[in-house]
Amino acid sequence: MAIRRLGIGKDVGDSEYEGEGSFAGNLLTVNWGSTTPIVYALGDDGSLTGLWDGGHGEETLTPEQ
Repeated sequence: MAIRRLGIGKDVGDSEYEGEGSFAGNLLTVNWGSTTPIVYALGDDGSLTGLWDGGHGEETLTPEQ
């Protein structure tokens, strides 16, 4: 299985975040600088659905149009 590394950014309101991630299959693990990374699943539409805080939080990232 090939692992690809990349830089990733996201905007939340007026805040911008940058992290470093690695793909393994359809899973992207991103270190945003907190104590634990967020693991995202790549959707067919290019969106990323991620779990954080030990699975207690969820977010979906969508590609810019």
